[in-house]
Amino acid sequence: MEKRAGEVAAILASDCVLVPRHELLWLGNETDRFLGRLRREVSENKNVMLASLFCRWLSGSGVIALLERESRCKTLRRLVDDILYDCGELFRAGKSDPKYAASDIAEINRKLDMLLLVVPDSRSVVVDGQHCRLLTIKRLQDSTSCLLGV
Repeated sequence: MEKRAGEVAAILASDCVLVPRHELLWLGNETDRFLGRLRREVSENKNVMLASLFCRWLSGSGVIALLERESRCKTLRRLVDDILYDCGELFRAGKSDPKYAASDIAEINRKLDMLLLVVPDSRSVVVDGQHCRLLTIKRLQDSTSCLLGV
């Protein structure tokens, strides 16, 4: 018994942090649930960039390695790898274009219209006290248009 108490005291005195098993399991379950949601969304070509960034963060942060210590969380790395593969395939195929809501496009167009009223024929504007040449302002027609073009 004294040996066990000595081990616990050594752990508490070290730089280690004790995480109760039920909290580790809860974190693993929540991560698994969120990854499942991301996988469904990626299969529908939604939130592909979010899924890719989150999975890359999970892989590089050491969270997966920490969670894999709990035997019921062993499938997380495989799920992360599968999601990253699916995202990569969408990126390679060019099917993962960012989409913008119609309301966002309308708001941007409204602001561009206001800008065109202020700068009707001039080809330059002042931005943060610096004189900048403005080549072209185009209204957005869809989610793939550019705000400012050359």
